[in-house]
Order: sequence, then structure tokens, then C-alpha cells
Amino acid sequence: MTNPRVTSADPGTIPAPRSGGPPAGPRGRGAHRACKGARPVRRALLIAPLLPVLGACADRAAGPHVGWGFAAGLVLAAVWAASAVRPAQLWWVVPAPPPVAAAVTMAVALVTGTSTGKGAALPAEAVRWAVDAFPAMAAAEIAVLIVVGVRSVRSRRRGRSGDVRAQG
Repeated sequence: MTNPRVTSADPGTIPAPRSGGPPAGPRGRGAHRACKGARPVRRALLIAPLLPVLGACADRAAGPHVGWGFAAGLVLAAVWAASAVRPAQLWWVVPAPPPVAAAVTMAVALVTGTSTGKGAALPAEAVRWAVDAFPAMAAAEIAVLIVVGVRSVRSRRRGRSGDVRAQG
């Protein structure tokens, strides 16, 4: 009698049972989960800067400096990114608003031609960019910390309610 699962040249050899998924090990299920968990972080860090860019472009259309549109875009992007990632991945998102704000304001100033971006004037312009972007940076950082706090409180409540149900 032959076994239909035998794939080797020796009909007496029976292959190991299949588990239905990738093998455990360094490139097995754990690596797949880690890769899958990294996607929200990558998505958040790649897509989130688009909202401040759109807000800054709207501000530039209305006047010479970035303003409320940029600030609103930065805060919305920060809140979205902080709520989109897993709690263990928040360390990527919490420090992101200041560098994103600095990069967007600098890029908008360089692209729109309000900055020379050359020589000795560049440090002075960098200070102006930081001053212009600081209120938006602070608001976005506060929004991220509020989201982190709310998520922390919710996870604690779920943990306690789960313990009470398990005991009762």
C-alpha cells in the first residue's frame, strides 16, 4: 500500500506532518508577525507627513508663512499616527512631530522661494523656521501625549475588566 503524501524516492519514508503555516524559527511565524507589526509604523511614518505638507501648501497659498493649516495638519497627522500603531511601537511616533514640523517648514520655504538656503543666512533662516513651527510642534506633541494617555487608560480598564470576569 502506498502513501499519497510520500514525495521522496524511497516509498518507505513518510514526511513530517504539516502544520499549515510557515515553520517556527528565525524566519518562521515570529518573523512574519514582526514584519506584519512593522507595517503600521512604516505607514504612519510615511503617510503622516503628507497632512502637514497639505496644510502648509494651503497656508502658502493664503500668505507668506505657515499657519493654522500646517498646525492642524501636523496635529491630525500626529493623532492618526499615535492611534494607528501598536502600543509597543509608540516610541517611533512620540518623538516624530518636531522633526516632521522642521522638515516640512524648511521644505516649504525652500520650494516656494522664500528662503535662499545658502551661506551665512541659512542658520538665521533655520531659527526662523523653528520659531514659525514651534506652536505646531508643541500642539502636535501634546496631542500625541493625550492619545498615549487615553490608550493607556483604556488598556488598563480592559485589563481590570478582564480580571474581574475571569474571577466571577
